[in-house]
Amino acid sequence: MRVGKIMIRDAITVSPETSVLEAIKIMQELDIRHLPVVRQGNFAGWLSSRDLYQVMLAAMLEEITVGEIMNTNPISVTPETGLEEAAHLIREHKIGGVPVLSGRKLVGVLTVIDLLSAFLFMLEALQSSSRLDVALPEDPLAYEEACRLIREAGGEIINVGLGAAQAGKERIYAFRLARIDLKPIIASLKDHGVKVVELVE
Repeated sequence: MRVGKIMIRDAITVSPETSVLEAIKIMQELDIRHLPVVRQGNFAGWLSSRDLYQVMLAAMLEEITVGEIMNTNPISVTPETGLEEAAHLIREHKIGGVPVLSGRKLVGVLTVIDLLSAFLFMLEALQSSSRLDVALPEDPLAYEEACRLIREAGGEIINVGLGAAQAGKERIYAFRLARIDLKPIIASLKDHGVKVVELVE
């Protein structure tokens, strides 16, 4: 799964000229810990609650702007970044969220909560799924045909694992499917010459 599938698309933003006091109010009202900073449609920086701690004791918060304390080069991801890679980045840098950028355009925000929700969804899907292992030749068309047969027989493919290739032999593809009656799928595969190796329900 990619970041673009789970990111927050309509993120609340501020400008570099926004006062820190106003940014604090927005974060408190919306119960959020990050604010993307946008200037003339382009991403300009990233403001986190950690940045705000630096100036919380300042007497004149109204006079300090977001542009003075924002991170202008934060860790970021793209909509095509995989969730696992995004999770590694967030853990490695000990941050709670990242901007999602396409070039210099802000297209979304990804937080730890979004990642946890996605991983929980995938875990629940795996727990209520079946695995169908089939042997296919080293030919992309054979894999595409197997996918087509599974879908036409009513199967919903969650993900596909790939076994190690052996010289001159077929490769095992482990199809993780949403749990349904697999008999029609197995029958269709066998009717078309696809070898079903194992079924795990």
